[in-house]
Amino acid sequence: MSLNWNVEDCVGREDWSDRDHEVLDRLIWGTMTVGLHRITEANIPEWLLRMRMERAHHSDAFQMKYQNEEGYYLRLEHLRKFVGMRTNASGLTRSKWLKELMERIVRSEESRFEWQKKELAKALTQEVSDE
Repeated sequence: MSLNWNVEDCVGREDWSDRDHEVLDRLIWGTMTVGLHRITEANIPEWLLRMRMERAHHSDAFQMKYQNEEGYYLRLEHLRKFVGMRTNASGLTRSKWLKELMERIVRSEESRFEWQKKELAKALTQEVSDE
């Protein structure tokens, strides 16, 4: 299924810069990550919370780097500029989103643990064969 989006309800969109369009692109794709399919004044606090929680698990989530500038994370002012943006991504309640986030974290950590076990076994095998 394709991700469709609409910004007709955003104020001032005709004045957006190239950087604004890059931020918009990140937010559009981010709707699937945070489980919020639109940006409204009322849900900005939830966007901020979910973006911060995603960053805690995946440090470069919602990080931007425009041309040669230093990287930065999306903040309140970025969200406010795009109030009215909406997508066809699934909207999730906080509890459903938290459950999915925890499942992703557990899968990630289990995968990392399995990789570490394999690397340790390889190193031990190499050590034994070197003796």
